[in-house]
Amino acid sequence: MQPVAVLVALGALAGGEDVPSAGSADRPPRLAIDPAGEVDRCRRAWARHGRIAGETEVTVWVDANGRVTGVQTRADAEPLLAQAAQCAALGLRYDPAMREGRPVAGSLVVPIGFVTPPEIHRSPTHEQWMRCYPKSHRHEGIEGRVELTITVGTTGKLLRHSVPPGTDEWLVKAADCVVRHMSFRPGTDRGVPAQATVLMPVYFKVSDISLQAFASAAAPTITGLRRKEPVDEDPAPISSEEEILAAYRDCYPPGLDASADITYEINVEISGVVRRVGVVKGSGDPRLDEAGACILRRLKFRPATFNGHAVTDTLHWPLLVRPPP
Repeated sequence: MQPVAVLVALGALAGGEDVPSAGSADRPPRLAIDPAGEVDRCRRAWARHGRIAGETEVTVWVDANGRVTGVQTRADAEPLLAQAAQCAALGLRYDPAMREGRPVAGSLVVPIGFVTPPEIHRSPTHEQWMRCYPKSHRHEGIEGRVELTITVGTTGKLLRHSVPPGTDEWLVKAADCVVRHMSFRPGTDRGVPAQATVLMPVYFKVSDISLQAFASAAAPTITGLRRKEPVDEDPAPISSEEEILAAYRDCYPPGLDASADITYEINVEISGVVRRVGVVKGSGDPRLDEAGACILRRLKFRPATFNGHAVTDTLHWPLLVRPPP
């Protein structure tokens, strides 16, 4: 499989020089299958947590039946890379070590490497994004997220893309539209362009105004939608991640463990201060509704602008109120 470069001890695969073993076996354990598929599976799984690239060595201990009894990566390995490499090592099959013609326990070192994933070279323009996001859904405040699996060739050409089974039809069409407005840089294998596959989450929100700091699924989500006054540019939150998390921690009710998407009407003044907060679509729990209002009052905003001047603006503002991380 092209997306992943696997660097294994070739002696163990092809009958050449043996991989060094910590034991005294005549022949250390060796791989019984091509590891490329397992490494690719683990890269895809762990890529949900961040970027997987590079290579590291995994020491694998195998018993006399060929079962893995332990794995260990180099101490200097980046944690996410180490986890993905260990995942691959654990999923492989091994022939046990041999001593005097009998299977025995032993160990081998398996260096495993991952191709550097492709990157987005050009993203859709705002106008293209809005054409892909159904107007009816935007007006009704319907949002969504879809994970695209994209494969990019050595020239940066998009070869194919797919979404998980069961994805809503509108998200399938919207994601298909968005990805066709993108261009990519190819992945690399030790500096050489290589075909590679990567997971790419695509978000459809009622506005493209969001905090980069809250791209993580573990963090609170804040997005806005202008409602009344004619403005050239909507208000946008400018609070730091630490300030927003502090607001969640101070405002979320102690002892409560519930989440809700709540829509508020807020008035953002020229100073960027939220002076008025009203509930448009509540949670049914007054404690959650008030917690969200408390959070919004603590946020700092860049005010709306009209003809180059800061103006007061009234908006509908969806907010996910949940226990702070």
